[in-house]
Amino acid sequence: MDSSLESGTVQIWYTRPELIGDVELFSAYRRLLSSEERAREERFRFPKDRLIYLTTQALLRISLSRVVRRHPAEWQFVRNEFGRPELRPSRDTPPIDFNVSHTNGLTACVLAWNKPSGIDVEDLRREFDPVELADRFFSPAEANDVRRCPARKRKERFLSYWTLKESYVKARGMGLQLPLDSFSFQLPRERAATINFTDELGNRSKNWQFAQFYPTTAHVLAVCIACATGPDLSIQLRETIPLLD
Repeated sequence: MDSSLESGTVQIWYTRPELIGDVELFSAYRRLLSSEERAREERFRFPKDRLIYLTTQALLRISLSRVVRRHPAEWQFVRNEFGRPELRPSRDTPPIDFNVSHTNGLTACVLAWNKPSGIDVEDLRREFDPVELADRFFSPAEANDVRRCPARKRKERFLSYWTLKESYVKARGMGLQLPLDSFSFQLPRERAATINFTDELGNRSKNWQFAQFYPTTAHVLAVCIACATGPDLSIQLRETIPLLD
């Protein structure tokens, strides 16, 4: 059992599905899933999507079992009123908050002890118009910042904002009930990202800690954790191949 989570450390585990080429390993992942999860996997049309879903669910279950001594197949999940997955409540359910995210080439999860958390990962190789999307979804200050960037840097700047904003939305567990333009980030060069809220949102920036990482040259990852005032939480970022290390 890993006690670091209980003492305040936040864990981020990530894996790259394309590095997993063992068919037997995928079969082992599938055996960890509930019947509902296996049915959902089968509903994906394309093998690549099934692989990502399977790897994400296995990564989550195995990461939880690194913290609490329990077989990965024994974890049970429910969804809150907005569809956010959570551990099924019971007398022996530990107060672990988790969140998962995946994109082309990367899947990741965050674990925190009794602290709402959210994670988002994005592929920097995606093709899109960052200015058009920033104008559509971001606050005016964020959209202007994306527009002022050199053209070759705009996608990365946009995805820096996007992952941070998505991580906060997911930590709040409210889904689309929380518009992306109802809060705004600042991305200073020398300091961690900061967040500002509209009066209508009724939140305080000091209650949240954010961190951003580039786990590969092609991916950006952001995490948000609810926290009280005081020193920043320690955040550990670890790569893994589930069941192999």
